[in-house]
Amino acid sequence: MSQRRSAAASPDVIRDLLSAQKKGEEARHTFQESRLEKGQNFFERLPRLNLKTFDSTKQRKIKVKGKEIILKSDNKLFAHMILVASSRKLSMKEVLKHPLGPMPWSLANTDGAPRKTNKAALARKVEANASPADEMESPSACIIDGMSVVQKMKGDKPTFEELAEQMLVSVLRISAGSERIDVMFDVYRQLSIKGAERAISGSETGIRLTNIIPGHKILQWRRFLSCNASKTKLISFIVSQWKRPNKREKLGRKVMYCTCDDLCFRLPRDDVIEEDDLKTSQEEADTRVIFHAKHAAPHVSSIIMVAEDTDIMLLCLAFHRDIDLLL
Repeated sequence: MSQRRSAAASPDVIRDLLSAQKKGEEARHTFQESRLEKGQNFFERLPRLNLKTFDSTKQRKIKVKGKEIILKSDNKLFAHMILVASSRKLSMKEVLKHPLGPMPWSLANTDGAPRKTNKAALARKVEANASPADEMESPSACIIDGMSVVQKMKGDKPTFEELAEQMLVSVLRISAGSERIDVMFDVYRQLSIKGAERAISGSETGIRLTNIIPGHKILQWRRFLSCNASKTKLISFIVSQWKRPNKREKLGRKVMYCTCDDLCFRLPRDDVIEEDDLKTSQEEADTRVIFHAKHAAPHVSSIIMVAEDTDIMLLCLAFHRDIDLLL
């Protein structure tokens, strides 16, 4: 484990670091035997061992744009096709019916990783054709994407306990006019369909904590959030803090529903109740908010969604008829 970067070493780095002394001794013996004893040129260039260290685990930015790489690979492919066409009958019309790369460029990057689409552009188009609601009917429920609130927090100075307090204040401010508050948090599983995408974003290179202590001061907040295991610990800590009687007192007459892993807890002012009806194995908050909206619909006249995720907007548009409420 690197103390400076708080990142675990890869198997290659571990192997090279543990064998560095042995390989150094072997290189010294080879130098002594070839240059001093056998009389080879003493000033010839020494070969590098190129042992991997923690610096080898740093993410390196590729200067060449993806489109340029695609263009170069396509050029090579067409050059091979010209050579083939000189000796065989090759129908370009038939060839161009198939992807020219190992997989369609619309679905994958040049390194084979799945391609991300700019969903935010679609959200802006949809919002441009929508008019804001003049007034929300009461009683209402406010459903909040918890991770979007976490990402907005300035966590470099406070302790973890103070951060949980600040988050609760922020949630209560956002849901000021609602009687019911639902806060959804994402679930970060080790085996997940999102694994490839998280590997690209470096989700396991951040600071990893095995235990969160309330009075511990947060250092390097953004690097802490870049580790999925740390975010899982943080979510569990925040929910456990909100369950405390002194935190529930701040809810007043409101009722809060908050999720942690597969579970959901109902937090009225005077009790903590595990809500079996809202227990689910969904990973992301975007689908879970629809589940909670359906649960809240019979008890309220309108539902307010607070999120910055385009997926949530599109899911609300797709399922608003099933919920049959003003969203």
